[in-house]
Amino acid sequence: MVSRIDTLATHRTFREAGIEPAHAEVIIEAINRADDRLATKDDLALVRSELGGEIRALNSQLTAMKWFMGINMAMTTGLVVRLFSIL
Repeated sequence: MVSRIDTLATHRTFREAGIEPAHAEVIIEAINRADDRLATKDDLALVRSELGGEIRALNSQLTAMKWFMGINMAMTTGLVVRLFSIL
């Protein structure tokens, strides 16, 4: 991610405010390092779209599992009823 801070202008602002040049450089460097770890709106949109696809896939798998469980329960119930009717 490219830094959005104008380092030269910020350095000048710090110097004009009475901050030592070495301190100003350290502060600007710290801001730039933190800026690299921030997520942008584009990053969040990408994650949202990826998660949306995964959630839809999981939802369809769960729907299929519900059908299989229902069929399994109906067959088991039928077998148990049939077993008890024989006895």
